[in-house]
Amino acid sequence: MTYGTTDFIKSARGAFAWLKARGFDEAATQTKINLFGSIAWIGEKAWVRVTWDIHDESLDVVLGPLKEGRQPSPLEERDQEGRRLRIPLWLLTWVMTSDEAFARSLTDYSPGTQDAIEDALKRNAATLQQFGAPILDGDFDLLPVVDEADQARMQANVEGRPWGIPPRFNPA
Repeated sequence: MTYGTTDFIKSARGAFAWLKARGFDEAATQTKINLFGSIAWIGEKAWVRVTWDIHDESLDVVLGPLKEGRQPSPLEERDQEGRRLRIPLWLLTWVMTSDEAFARSLTDYSPGTQDAIEDALKRNAATLQQFGAPILDGDFDLLPVVDEADQARMQANVEGRPWGIPPRFNPA
């Protein structure tokens, strides 16, 4: 039997089960098509989505603030105040740790076996638990720093160099 998107949803549900204790409910819709599986959770102020893209060979965890009480659509990047609505977990992890290699590793599930995918899910769930707490709790003061870090990362990629040290969050 081959590991497919329905299996992925089940595995992700297990790895991220701790979100329920934080007040997050599984979103009513899940996506399960041949090469793509996705599951989301909605909290009082924030949302989380875990996606497995078989074609692109990536596993992505994205989180952010709700927009008008709901998870933003895939095309909504910012709210009416210009606040970022989508934070890739790898970007948040780089901001919090300065560890580019670890941040980049979060999307990897080599060699693509069921065990590797489930290990990647567990690794991402633990990382979200460790570094995502402020966002999950509705504290979005870090969002401008994430924006600045993302700009610095993109510039580093254009220049073909390592990302370096991300901007630091210094609460007032």
